[in-house]
Amino acid sequence: MDAAVEHCIANGILEKLLMEHRAEVYEMVLFEYDEEAHIASEKEISREEGLAQGGFLAMISLTKKKLQRGKSLSEIAQDLEEDESALEPIFLAVQKEPQKSPEEILELLSENR
Repeated sequence: MDAAVEHCIANGILEKLLMEHRAEVYEMVLFEYDEEAHIASEKEISREEGLAQGGFLAMISLTKKKLQRGKSLSEIAQDLEEDESALEPIFLAVQKEPQKSPEEILELLSENR
């Protein structure tokens, strides 16, 4: 840990903070890090991301089905109770690539962010 702190100070990374509060930094890292809490936090973040992705995939799938039935963006947004502006990127991606699966559409949308 000394080497890491020295490296940071030598390279100007948080130099002032580390020089003034070195002991507090050591104490925080050594005594306050809770691995179980960290793992639980990471699991919760992953779960939330999974739920969000699942919801997004459902919205893509529903948009695709409704578009295949000839519905407009406005009609689909109304059916799904979503704002048109939020649904538009999905609508356009599905319209452009109707043969793609919801997962492939999600990947396309993620690449364009």
